[in-house]
Amino acid sequence: MLRHDADETTSTLSVSGLFVFIGATPSTVWLDGQLAVDKDGFVLTEADIPVPQLESVEHSPLLLQTSRPGIFCIGDVRSRSVKLVATAIGEDSMAVRLVFDRLQATGVAITEPVGGR
Repeated sequence: MLRHDADETTSTLSVSGLFVFIGATPSTVWLDGQLAVDKDGFVLTEADIPVPQLESVEHSPLLLQTSRPGIFCIGDVRSRSVKLVATAIGEDSMAVRLVFDRLQATGVAITEPVGGR
């Protein structure tokens, strides 16, 4: 049985399977406009960010990068993400590398061994 929350009506639907999609509403209100989001509140990344919403237009945003340089977004809160746990895990691994690459490009990351061994 299905229940429609808006008017509390119920109906029955015969199905052979069910996919539960929990968390379809992003919790991004706390960002208070600090990152570009789409009309539904999902965080925009890379080429999906309108140019006027980019904090810096010197460089195009990297893969998974938000409207603020050095801030990356992964998982379900990212606009146009696949919304699967496995995808979020893969994006997490990519983001670690992208953050390191960004730090290295800005001269913050140390790429040589420390201590002269």
